[in-house]
Parts: sequence; structure tokens; C-alpha cells
Amino acid sequence: MTVEKKLMSSPERLIPNPFIRLAAWSGVPVIALGLVGVIGWHADLPILSSVYSTWIPMAPGTALFFIFLGMILLLKIYGFLQGRALIPAVFVVALVSLLGLFPLADYLLGHGIALESRLFPHTKKMGVFLTNRMSPIAGVLFFLAGAALQILLISVWAKRWRKLSELLTAAVAAAGFVGTLGYLLGSPLLYGGDIIPLACTTTVSFLFLGCALLAAAGPDSLLLGALVGPSVRARLLRAFLPIVTGLVLLQAVMDYLLPDFFKNYPGLRASLLALGFLLITSVVVTLVGRVIGQDIDRSENALFQAKEELERTFEAIPDLIAVLDTKFRIVKVNKAMKDRLGPGGDGAIGRKCFECVHDTKSPPESCPHQRLLADGQAHVQEVREESLGGDFIVTVAPLHDSKGEVIGSVHVAHDITERKKAEIERDRLISDLQEALAQIKTLRGFIPICAYCKKIRDDEGYWQQIEQYIRDHSDAEFSHGICPDCLAKMHPPEVRERIQPAGREPGAGLVKGQGKILVLDDEDSVREVVSRILELTGYEAVGAKNGEEALDLFHQAQEAGRPFAAAILDLTIPGNMGGKKVLEQLLVSNPHLKAIASTGYPDDPIIADFGQYGFKAVIAKPFNMSTLSKILHQVMTE
Repeated sequence: MTVEKKLMSSPERLIPNPFIRLAAWSGVPVIALGLVGVIGWHADLPILSSVYSTWIPMAPGTALFFIFLGMILLLKIYGFLQGRALIPAVFVVALVSLLGLFPLADYLLGHGIALESRLFPHTKKMGVFLTNRMSPIAGVLFFLAGAALQILLISVWAKRWRKLSELLTAAVAAAGFVGTLGYLLGSPLLYGGDIIPLACTTTVSFLFLGCALLAAAGPDSLLLGALVGPSVRARLLRAFLPIVTGLVLLQAVMDYLLPDFFKNYPGLRASLLALGFLLITSVVVTLVGRVIGQDIDRSENALFQAKEELERTFEAIPDLIAVLDTKFRIVKVNKAMKDRLGPGGDGAIGRKCFECVHDTKSPPESCPHQRLLADGQAHVQEVREESLGGDFIVTVAPLHDSKGEVIGSVHVAHDITERKKAEIERDRLISDLQEALAQIKTLRGFIPICAYCKKIRDDEGYWQQIEQYIRDHSDAEFSHGICPDCLAKMHPPEVRERIQPAGREPGAGLVKGQGKILVLDDEDSVREVVSRILELTGYEAVGAKNGEEALDLFHQAQEAGRPFAAAILDLTIPGNMGGKKVLEQLLVSNPHLKAIASTGYPDDPIIADFGQYGFKAVIAKPFNMSTLSKILHQVMTE
């Protein structure tokens, strides 16, 4: 992965934490003090960045570095450094860190290689110190602060080098605190040596910069992690740490503000300081104790309320709950379990569970608690317990101590008695329904049938065709064929001779035609008779016994360039596509196809409005040669 990709993979903003505002508030003074330092040098008023005329002012390079680091830190905190915008920020921080080492090298080597030596070759002095030169100590602290900020900017480094960043930041904050404390005590550090000391505003800026970096690291950091959380230690640290720090600073200020009269009497001075420190400490400790006491009281009340809420919840659960130890003794039961145990429920605590529940001297063979003690695993079991009055789903889960050892189990028994009754009733209803279904659609008893036409009289006194009656009173379906006797009766001799076979000219009443006709019928005899009738009247007939075969024949004829001129389609094909479905697909390929519906059911809804379904005519079974030839001629000549 390239450096650019690593930089762009940085998260949108620092991980939200309770110190995010502290980081921002600490970063603002860093920028402000840097700006004051720049203004002081630009207006030739070094006192703006030195506080006192006898103190050394902040160097211009130092002021600029504080502005750069403070601005980049604030931009990072508020999520403005994302994607490619992060690259220049990383470059600036790296440049600040690198340039921060130049003053140290200049001090050690004495070659004037520091940046300010090039920018300000002529400078004023305060004693033996150059006033516009960055202190080597400041340069080292900038290097440390820049390295820490660099780690925070790059997410990959932040995960790997977090602790190093915290140590560097702590060193910067500690140096700023020590330098600031020296100024407060009236004894600025390093003013008696040959190294340029840190300015007062510089030490304060490093203190704020270190605090900002520590706060930006978040609650997961090593140093601030101890201050986060509801523990007593964290609460005490949050209360006492800032107070103790403030007391130390306050003592330093008091010592600095004491008149010279008291300073000439060390004993009196020490006594006054001790007395003031004691009074202030007493007041602060009282206030802190009150705050911590209230916090502890609130925590105890919250704990008590949580315990009460848990107890109420435990008692309100409708399932039967019991807590057992490894000796099968009942440790705790809820109200539902106590009520189900009856009069002995109040005295169940401390007794063996099998004595209370099963009224036995030992656990039953299927005891789930015994199985849990054997393998340490949870178990679920359905049981029938007469003493508790029903069927239950029993779940047992292990209880462990701090070492992971099993010290007991929690029994939860869910009453499924009503569900079992419902299942039994459901099975009974299913059985009754299956028996009823086995009898329904079954013809039984006497059936009134006409001795001549064979029609059947229904329950309302109407006469129906026998096949219609059977269809209405059973699951049977009909497929129409022609028996030999009816064939002899309904068709002329020339048809019978063609089938048996022989060949003659068509008889009287037949209307001749020509063309290729598709015949769909599942009955071989019907399909054979219709084909012979069509051949006698001059047509070419091709038969199909089901819908798939009819579609295949139709498409093959089209591909061969010899399409069908018309089709006679049986509406009812048991277990397959009927004429209606077949015609829907045929019309897609040939919208001009002339189709005749063939059916043995005069009440078929398609007959009433056959044109709506794409048919040109309807012919009812059984039909003779004359009827078929006339209807086909009429359809072909339309």
C-alpha cells in the first residue's frame, strides 16, 4: 500500500470520546499564544509574548510552529482532514518536527544551521541569550509533539504506535508543566546557563498542546483510560487530580505573591503557607467529599433500584424458575414456581429439588440437572410432570464462578400443557377431516337413472346427463371416445371401410375442401375417425394426442413451409394442456389460424363465448361427417 493510500485510509474524525471538547479547548490557547507571539514580533512589542520585560519572549519560529500544530490538531478533531486533504497536513507536521531538531543541532555544533539563524542574522540579546532564536529545548519538544500528532493523523500508525504517541505527548505536557511551574514560583528554568531558556508563553503553550494531544487520544489511551468509567478509582482520580494540581499551582502563586517582609522570615513564611494550604485543602476536601459522597449515594441507590427491578422481573416471569446448587438443593425460586409447588413452596429453599418436585429420594433418570453436572452443558428436555400439573419444556443452563467452575444451574420450565392439548385436538381434527375427505366425492346408495336415455335425476329433481352427474359428485373426469357399435350407428359405411380399411367417394351431404388440418384429441379412436372424415372430404389431417405434441407439429409445419390452415382442438385433455391453452400459444405464432373447439361437455363456459378465446366455431361430441364437413367448410371460407 502506498503512503498516499495509507493517509487516505484515515478515519473521518478522531474516535468520539468524552475528552473531545477538552482537546478542542486546549488547542485554542496554543493557536492564540502563537498569534500573540507573531503580533508581538511584527509590532516590535516582545512583551506581548514574554509577560515580563525581564523574561525572554517567544521566538517567531516558535510562534509559527504553535500555530501550525494547533490548527492541524483542531482540523483533525473536527473531521476536516479527510482523503487528500490529509496529505499536506502530514507534510507540514513532518516539516515542523524536522525543523525542530535544527536548534538542537545548532546548539551542539555551533554552525548556525537553525532556520531562524538564516531568517534573522541580526538579533537583539537579553543578557547572553538571543531573543529571536528558538530554544533547543523547544525544538526537541516540537519534534516530540510533531511525532505524536503524526501518529494520530495516520490511522494505521495510530493503531500500531498508540502507546508511543501517549509517551511522547506526556513528555511534552510534563515539560510544559515544569516550565510553567518554574515561572509561577518566580524561578524560571535555565536562565543561569548558556542554553536559551523556554519563554513563559512557550511553556504554557506546550502545556496546553500536550493536554490537547492527550485528550485527542481518547478514553482508550493509557493515561486517560484510568479517568473513564464508573469505578470508584476513576471517580476519585477525576475529582482529586485537578484539585491537587490546582493546589500545587496555588501554593506556588501564594509563595510568589507574599510580600518581601515575609520572605525575610522563613519560619513565618512557611507557617503562613502551611496554614493557607491547610485551610484551602480542608475546604476542597470537604467539597470533594460531598460530591463523591453524593456520587456514591446515587450509585448505591441506582444499584438498589436495579436489584429491586431485577427481583420484580424475576418474580413476574410466568415460567417456573429455580436455581439449584451442585447438591440438587434449591437456592432460589420465583413466584410462579412457588405457587405451582403448592403449600410446600414457601419451604422449598434448601431442600432437594427431586424431593419437592418429584417426591422421590433420588433424581429421576432423565434429570437434566444431573446431565448438566456431568458435562457442564445446557440441556433442553420435554417432560410430563403430574405433580406440577402439566407438560413442560425444561431448559437448564450452568452457573459458573469466577474461575469458570460450575456451581449450579438455572432451571426454566415453560408450561406447554395447553399447547399439547391443542396439538391433540389438531390431530383429531385432521383425522376426522381425512376421513371426511375419503368419503366425499364418493357415490353411494341408489341413483335414479332413466331406463331409456340413461339420464340421472339429481337431489332437486332435475335430470342430468350421466357424465355431468358423475363429475359433480366425484373426482372423475371423462375422455370421449367412440365404441364400435356407435361407430357403425353414427357414421356411414364408407368411413368404417376407410378405417377397416377401404376407400370410396364421399357420401351425400359432405362438403369438400382442401388444406392441412391439425387434430388434437387424447382419444385414439376419436382422433382416427376425425382424420378419416377430413381425408374423405379432401383435407390433409395430422393428429396429436396432447398439447405438447400439437405445438411441436405446428412449429415443424411452419418451419417446413407447409403450415396448418386450421385446427380442431379438444378442450379437455386430462393431465395436459387443453385446447384453450394450446390455442393461446398457436395464435402467438399465427394470429390468423382458424380453430374449431371440440368438446363433449355442453356446459363448458368456453362454448357460450368461444370467439372471446380465439375460436371460430364449436363442434360438440359426438358429431357425424356431415356436421364436421359443413362447420369446417364454413370456417375455411370466412
